[in-house]
Parts: sequence; C-alpha cells; structure tokens
Amino acid sequence: MTYLNERSIHFQSFNTIHGVFYEREYDDAPNAIMAMNEISRQLAEASGNPVTLPQIVLKWLVQQGVSVVPRTSHQGRLLENSAASIAAVPALDDLMMDSIRNSVGALLKKEDLKPPLASFFNRAEQGLMSIFWVNSETGEEILVRDNLGPGESYGEFGQKGHKFVALFKDTGVRKELVLNARHGQEQRFDVEL
Repeated sequence: MTYLNERSIHFQSFNTIHGVFYEREYDDAPNAIMAMNEISRQLAEASGNPVTLPQIVLKWLVQQGVSVVPRTSHQGRLLENSAASIAAVPALDDLMMDSIRNSVGALLKKEDLKPPLASFFNRAEQGLMSIFWVNSETGEEILVRDNLGPGESYGEFGQKGHKFVALFKDTGVRKELVLNARHGQEQRFDVEL
C-alpha cells in the first residue's frame, strides 16, 4: 500500500472475500479468526447492527482507498458486501486496521498469528526490575523475569487483558500494566521510576 500510495497508483481488489476466506480452512489460523471476530463484535456493538468478517475485510480495504469489486452468486452475500453495507460499518481505528492486516496475511499464508507480545523496557537510570504476571482468578503474582537491568528489555507472550506488574527491587516502586494488544501485535511498556 505504501508503494502504491507513493506513486498515486489506484488499486482494485476483485473476488477478495473468496480468496481470503473460502479458499482457506479456519483451522489454518484460529487466532486470526478470533482476532477478527473480536473486531466484528466491537463494531456490531458500536453500530447496533451485525458486522460479518467479510464486511470488516472490505471496510479495511476501502478505508485504505482500495476499490473493491465483490463477486457473488448468493443473494444474501450481495447485500452483505454492497457499498451501502460497507459504508454502514463504523470506521476502523489504527489498532483494528493493524489487526485485520495481520489476520488477513495469516489466512493467506496459512500461518496463524502469534499471541500478543508484551515487551517490557527498564527505562530507569538505575535499579533492577522484576516482571510478574498476575493470575486473574487468584490475584497471585507469578515471576516471569527477574533482574532486568537499566536499558534492558524482555518480551512475554500473553493474552489481551492480561495484567503484569513491574517491580523495582531497590525502591519497591510497582507499576501495574495491562496488555491491550491483539494476536499478532506487540505492546511496548517503557517502565521508569
């Protein structure tokens, strides 16, 4: 898209939904489907109308300036993929756009998305930091990385909504952090005193 936009080349997509969804097995990329289902649910709540996975892919393309030519022989899909239906889908935010791009790529490659990655950076000038994952059911804090020095980083896969605690050992300063990234995305936490 960057290449096309820099050169003012208009792109048109034909038969997109068939290529993304119907030539694939959902088992190839269950996390990608789960990520798109979450976006579909959020958009349906925002609009008060159901939003299907094909609609979010078409909205994603249209929002990037791509012309889409939906092709179908099914009457129901004709309405679902119409310009009016896609225009009625609420605008996608940057996080949604990124998640859909990653999900469509995973489906096309038949590779699933990795879980969300929490990247922790010790931005303190001095002091060691420990990272704990918080068990949502028990509240127990489970150590996942100890002695992370100034300027060092550490990555931990999790799930959206997982809570972490960064603890500076010397001072006892605690920072509570929540992972908001979706599958295939990274959230960076710059932790300082």
